[in-house]
Amino acid sequence: MKTLTPTTTGTRAAMALLLACLAGVGAVPAAEATLVSADEPGAALVVSGTVYAADGTTPAAGITVHVHQANQHGEYTRLGTAGEGERIEGEVITGSDGRYLFRTIRPAAYPGTRVPPAHIHYAITDTDGRRQTVTLNFDDDPRISDAARRRSRAAGRFGAVQPVTTADDGTLQVRFDIRLED
Repeated sequence: MKTLTPTTTGTRAAMALLLACLAGVGAVPAAEATLVSADEPGAALVVSGTVYAADGTTPAAGITVHVHQANQHGEYTRLGTAGEGERIEGEVITGSDGRYLFRTIRPAAYPGTRVPPAHIHYAITDTDGRRQTVTLNFDDDPRISDAARRRSRAAGRFGAVQPVTTADDGTLQVRFDIRLED
């Protein structure tokens, strides 16, 4: 028999939803996190979306969405030093609406390489502890292959290549919806 602890991802998600219900909150609000400080160099980026059940229409509550990414130079650690792990990372747990939002900067592609394109890594964990990974790519990146663009178009709104828009305040925005695997 598996012992569940408060640090078990599925248990944390279930506890968050339970506490919200006990507090009288009808709908748990969208989950939001800021990954960088205001002085982080790079173009401000807001990535938002909804996590859906495998049917592609039902919002998925209690899902842990973990992201990590490179900085504006394509490096994962401060000044490219080894051993620090991902410096720009964070996670949220979706509310009843399945939504999430991350405030960050636009990452660059790895330095000195042609592939992969600039991207953000996602690790999605459902309430049963099942994990899937996906990667968000930006449609204006010339490093994205034609094949990757075709696969993304075939996946529709769940495709890995998504458009980048600019808000009135100059902040870049990307919407990235995610469908859970069966």
